[in-house]
Amino acid sequence: MVRDNRTNSGLDVREAIEEDSVILVFVGRTDGSQGAVSVKYDTRSNGGASGGTDFAATPGTLTWADGDTDSKLIEVEIFCDEVAEAMKILQFD
Repeated sequence: MVRDNRTNSGLDVREAIEEDSVILVFVGRTDGSQGAVSVKYDTRSNGGASGGTDFAATPGTLTWADGDTDSKLIEVEIFCDEVAEAMKILQFD
């Protein structure tokens, strides 16, 4: 199950169950398309989900060329430990 919650920052916030194995995060460019833009990102463990235990650490860089307004995709592997748990949050920097 994945629920989509679009934020006005251009980031799709997703909710997933561990059995999904991958969470897809779409990042959009906002406030125009003039000039090339890139943004570095990384997953972090501040929201209850732990890197290496609940998800694979996923650093990277997203790049938009001049005029590009297409959403970019971040794929984060999530691990299923088959233990019933409260909801955990995966955050990005």
